[in-house]
Amino acid sequence: MSKVYIVRHGESVWNLEQRLQGGQDPALSDAGYRQAARVAQALEGLRVAAVYSSPLRRASETARVIADALRVPLRVHGDLREIGMGEWEGLPYPELLGRHGEAYRAWIAAPADRVPPGGEPMAAFADRVKAVLGEVREKYPEEDTVLVTHGVVARVLVARTIGLDLNHIYRMRVSNCSLSCLTFEGDFPRVGLLNQVGHLDTRIGEDPYTMV
Repeated sequence: MSKVYIVRHGESVWNLEQRLQGGQDPALSDAGYRQAARVAQALEGLRVAAVYSSPLRRASETARVIADALRVPLRVHGDLREIGMGEWEGLPYPELLGRHGEAYRAWIAAPADRVPPGGEPMAAFADRVKAVLGEVREKYPEEDTVLVTHGVVARVLVARTIGLDLNHIYRMRVSNCSLSCLTFEGDFPRVGLLNQVGHLDTRIGEDPYTMV
């Protein structure tokens, strides 16, 4: 049996500013570093073989804190980066909703059926993300690993593992520095944890917007 722990990055500067991130590369906020330390503490004591990370700073900075705490290698994988959101990237959410609200809400409702202008199709994104999971499981078939990545990546990994329609991924909430876990035993994968946030010292309220 092996487990793959999935950690969404800590709060970024753009999370704080309520900007849509996608493939852009803002750094962690001060609160994000504190969240990273908390999730690292929650993972301490586990027998983890390696930490994998998206190359985007908000993830790689979170991953470095975790890998250092666990004293395991950090491996950066380009295909763990967040879905590309094209022309919407960098827009503050109030501006995004004011200018493109109908299209954005339609994408959230059925992201597998729509593509943001200049953005990445969900099917191609899901294929590259699932391929990373396959690589990790092949390399560590009987050992536990940690993937530090992004909100849409985490949702798709869970959905693809248990056969959930990709149009329904926003029925899952994935908070900053939340902890989810996929368990693999033979050919029977399970979701052991989803969006666990009890390790965080900040109150988790309802996000005002759907953060990407």
